[in-house]
Amino acid sequence: KDLRQRTMVLVVLFTLPGSRPRLVQLAEAYETLLTLGTEVVAVPVGESRHVLRRLGDHPPIMYPVVTDGTGDIALTYALLARGPGSAAPSLRAPDALHAEFLLDRQGYIRARWLAGAAGPGWEALPTLQAQIQTLDREIVAEAPPDVHVH
Repeated sequence: KDLRQRTMVLVVLFTLPGSRPRLVQLAEAYETLLTLGTEVVAVPVGESRHVLRRLGDHPPIMYPVVTDGTGDIALTYALLARGPGSAAPSLRAPDALHAEFLLDRQGYIRARWLAGAAGPGWEALPTLQAQIQTLDREIVAEAPPDVHVH
């Protein structure tokens, strides 16, 4: 909520060690993503204790990594990480899940990438950057509500 109206957000659900290469790729592109108006927020799936130590320090991960409340966040986004016809991914299995969600400045999920899914995806950073630029060009009709409503 703190980022609404200011920046787009790339929410990254990750598991270690499987997601480490992608997290490094995002770390290396972080300044470019910020320049494009997008903040990266990484959320570990499963055990979050000592996650910062497990990520290592080379290259440094400068984007926010959530360490509190990760269970609820991961569970919620995992519901949205189902592929067509697939069951909900297990949050208990190692290397179970790597998914990324692009949120617009109003906080709405506008795009999703599932690692390992068929077809071209965001594993190529130019594809992610093109998605961000497309979203950035959209004209916002009205401001979002201050609270979650249905």
